[in-house]
Amino acid sequence: MLEGVFDLTIDGSTISCKAGDACLIPPDHLFRGIAGSGGITIWVQHFSVRKQTSKMGFSFPLKPVRWPGVGQWEWPRTLMARLSRLQNQPDATILDNPDWLLLAILLEEFKRAGPVEKGTSAAERIVQRLIDRIENHALPLPTLKEISEFSGWSVSFLRHRFRSVTGRTIGEFLKQRRMAESARLLAETRKPIKEIAMQAGYGDVAAFHRAFLERYKITPGQYRDRCDSMV
Repeated sequence: MLEGVFDLTIDGSTISCKAGDACLIPPDHLFRGIAGSGGITIWVQHFSVRKQTSKMGFSFPLKPVRWPGVGQWEWPRTLMARLSRLQNQPDATILDNPDWLLLAILLEEFKRAGPVEKGTSAAERIVQRLIDRIENHALPLPTLKEISEFSGWSVSFLRHRFRSVTGRTIGEFLKQRRMAESARLLAETRKPIKEIAMQAGYGDVAAFHRAFLERYKITPGQYRDRCDSMV
């Protein structure tokens, strides 16, 4: 895959792919792909492997496999192009051709990548990693652009996937995390409220006050005073 992101569903299992990833889908597997909002650019090679390959000491993968990052290299595509030219040659020629051995090595690497995982979808795993990363991140939190780059999704696709997995928007989640981290700083540090507001992404202290009041039904100053009285 050369550009973009997309979800590939193969026999009911879904994997998320991004630029640089490669997938090998054996025959007789139903599949479909849904591109991200920005579209995708892919390089496709159709080929078949004959029974004689067993003499080379390797077996063709029976399940779909994904090889992260392989698409960013030129040599896998070069090998696939060579294989395409080998399709119509006599069997003996194929078995004696060094390109066939190189293909065997490539297929072994695909096989090591393992089958498509069942159960939790790739999108769910990515979203959970994003949540873990944000929840363990101090203020200021990553921007939406930075989060999209980490996920490998476009911003619009990130918004869509986050809501479909969690049931809430990523904007709502980030706002909640900013408020929670702000409350922690108010309780555990003596940082000025203005500084905390700026770290939380509010250039206007009044806007921070309103957001905090809406969330906790108390102003930042009152929250800090209450925490101080409990110490």
